[in-house]
Amino acid sequence: EIIQSTWLAMSHSQQPRSVIFALHPGEDETVWQAHICVLSASGRVIWRVPQSPWIVPNQSAWTGAWDGRNEHGILAAAGNYLLQVIFEEAETGRRIPKVAPVYMAPAQ
Repeated sequence: EIIQSTWLAMSHSQQPRSVIFALHPGEDETVWQAHICVLSASGRVIWRVPQSPWIVPNQSAWTGAWDGRNEHGILAAAGNYLLQVIFEEAETGRRIPKVAPVYMAPAQ
């Protein structure tokens, strides 16, 4: 499951702007591989995590961040995006998509 209830880009702080998110295995004993990407409103892939992490029962949440750059290293426009995580069950290959809204603040 995606665990993060507040999405913000910290452009007003001294930190670089970024969207921080966390993934947790949930309550069951299933092992998942998480395929993570950020999509534009039209569904185009803007950025993806190059190495899909494994989400394992009894581990702490896996944390990731998107710095607002696309796959070519160019800053994406400020605005609304979608964080898409496709959880793939290791044993069966069953895939469960989850989506959460993300807002990237303007660069300062």
